[in-house]
Amino acid sequence: MLSAVPRRVLLSGRRSIQQVRFGSHAAHDAHHAPAVPESFGKGFYMSIAAFTGLCAFYKFTVSDEKEPLVTRIINKYHSQSALWEARNTVHTKMVEEAAHDRLLFEESPIPKSRPYAYPEALNQGSPWNITAGWATGDLTAVKAHMEAERARLDALRQGN
Repeated sequence: MLSAVPRRVLLSGRRSIQQVRFGSHAAHDAHHAPAVPESFGKGFYMSIAAFTGLCAFYKFTVSDEKEPLVTRIINKYHSQSALWEARNTVHTKMVEEAAHDRLLFEESPIPKSRPYAYPEALNQGSPWNITAGWATGDLTAVKAHMEAERARLDALRQGN
């Protein structure tokens, strides 16, 4: 009679007996990792200690006759606003004088000794790779010499 029962039924019967005897998850408990006790970690405790230390430091730095430390630090930098205002005034005056001088320079008539119509002409263009004749002296004599040399070389090439 045992041979008439399919093998699958026997296996399912064995599993149900194990479940009754060892509980429903007895066969699966071997696959799970063991439970690890979890804690908050060092960072949590360090931040709590730092906060407590800062509160204690603030409490002990406050005295009856003085303001709190943070207020004193703020007032130290806040009181320099008069100094900053004086510096800004001097700086503004210097920039205005420089602008006035520049306008005088640009609006003045161009003398023969100054070949540039505006001062920014000194800064425009690259100092390298300048084509011949640009922003330099008179090159007509050089041009005439080069044309004479070219004519002489052309005559030599033709056999004259």
